Amino acid sequence: MAGLNWAGGAWDGRSDARTSAEPTPSLTHLREAAASPTKTPELASRAQLRKWLSEPRLEVEHPRGRGATLAGDRFVTWGLGVRIWDMDSGTLLASWRSEADGTSAARLLRAAGGMVYGLVASEAGLTFGGQGGVIFRWSPGAEQPHELTRVPGDVSELTLGPGGVLGLARDKDALVLDLASGEVLLRLEGHGERVRGIAFSKDLIATCCGVPLDETDHTGEHSVRLWDRRSGALIRRQALVAMPQAIAFAPDGERFAVAAEGTRLLLYSRAGERLRAYEGEGASGPLTPVSAHRGTVRSVAFDPSGRFLASVCSPFGPQDRDELRIWEVESGRELLCTARHPTSPWSVEFGPGGRVAVGLRGGGQVWELRGLPELAPR
Repeated sequence: MAGLNWAGGAWDGRSDARTSAEPTPSLTHLREAAASPTKTPELASRAQLRKWLSEPRLEVEHPRGRGATLAGDRFVTWGLGVRIWDMDSGTLLASWRSEADGTSAARLLRAAGGMVYGLVASEAGLTFGGQGGVIFRWSPGAEQPHELTRVPGDVSELTLGPGGVLGLARDKDALVLDLASGEVLLRLEGHGERVRGIAFSKDLIATCCGVPLDETDHTGEHSVRLWDRRSGALIRRQALVAMPQAIAFAPDGERFAVAAEGTRLLLYSRAGERLRAYEGEGASGPLTPVSAHRGTVRSVAFDPSGRFLASVCSPFGPQDRDELRIWEVESGRELLCTARHPTSPWSVEFGPGGRVAVGLRGGGQVWELRGLPELAPR
């Protein structure tokens, strides 16, 4: 198997993806074309407008996919194993498949359950884990990943924190590990229910926990908890009315967004004040306030400037849609909605250059948003 090389190089692989090389129009052009296509010669017709809104830049397949991320000119997907793709050509560069790979690392992952539920990319390479609590490291230039450490139980999410730390969400607690050594630095306990997500600011750690709406016999809670990043002391508990799916801090650490069941997408201050509900059509009655999503909001991410949010949802039923939406944080205005996802989205992440990575149940997508003037650096 070829080693992972973040700087690029010669790779032998096969194209297992679909790419789109069409130029990305600006949001102004999109709006003008929707009103009067003849005023915008760059967009020949409404059909071209609809095609751009429904076409990702790159789309790849990955069995039982759970997430995706951008790492330089590489696109990484995970679920049943890990796959690394070239961003420009869509070529599969490396694949570590737990169900078929004969390497010792693959046998170890199979013994641990086979599924990768969380992965982060850093200068150290790829760090990932899932069933069985085994945390792996795949370093640039290495032939195989190696075992970094083990923790009890399954790992449902991994995220990077400041100062070279790694956050792990588990069944009813969360761990903070040293990224280099795998040593456990903090243990965040007392959630009562499964920890669904973990996020870092410069001085805080946020965790969210809860149970699905259809589980009526539970005795736990839906909540967000804020912890001191250095001591692990609990600072605040924020109750929620539905199970949170994911949490993300704004880059300045003053606000955080929560994605939850019942189509909810909410913005809070670090002091616990609810600042905004990204509202629209969707569920009604006891599940309000709701977002414009027509399904459970699975993941949320801020762009590096903190001005924009990306969110994805999976549908409640056949009448609903899988969607990626881009929001302006302050105004709550929706800038973009896509609905071309062959399988339900699980994760979303902003990358460099106006790109957005979406992890799907069956693969991954990269959406090209660099043409939107609202996303241009100020």
